[in-house]
Amino acid sequence: MIYKIVNGFILGLALTLMVDFLVFIGLKLHYFDALKITEYFNIYFFDHQSFVLLGISALFFGIGVLYTPFAKLFWWGYLVLLGVSSLALMESVGRSLGEAFFLQENQQFQVGNVRFVGDLLYEGRHAIYVKRPDVEHTIRIVKSDVRWGL
Repeated sequence: MIYKIVNGFILGLALTLMVDFLVFIGLKLHYFDALKITEYFNIYFFDHQSFVLLGISALFFGIGVLYTPFAKLFWWGYLVLLGVSSLALMESVGRSLGEAFFLQENQQFQVGNVRFVGDLLYEGRHAIYVKRPDVEHTIRIVKSDVRWGL
C-alpha cells in the first residue's frame, strides 16, 4: 500500500510540476521580465508556492493515473490542465495572471519624507517593485526604507 502511494506521489509530482513550470515561465516572461522585476525564480517559487496544494495535486493525479479504473479520465483531465496552463505562455494571459497574483493598485508609499501613490507590482523578500503613473520605469525600493498601505 505505501509503495503505491509513494509511486503515485512521485509520478504525480512530475506531472504537476510540468503544469506549474508552464505557469511560472508565462509569469516570468510576460510579467516579471516585462516589468523589469529581477527577483522572480528563487523568491517566487519558494515564497509563493503552495506546497500543500502541490502535494495534494501530486497524490491526486499520480494515484488517479496509476491505480484507479478511471485512469484514462485522469490522463485526459491532466492533458486539459496542461493545455490550459500552457496558455500562460501567451503574453496577455501571462500578464493577467501576474497582475491577479501580485498587483496591488493605488497603494500609498512613504520613503523618508516623500509620500506617493503607485501600484505595488511585487513584494519580494528584501525589496518591493512599484510603478508610479508619472514614472516610466519600475522602481525597486528596499523594504526597510519604505512604508506602504498607509
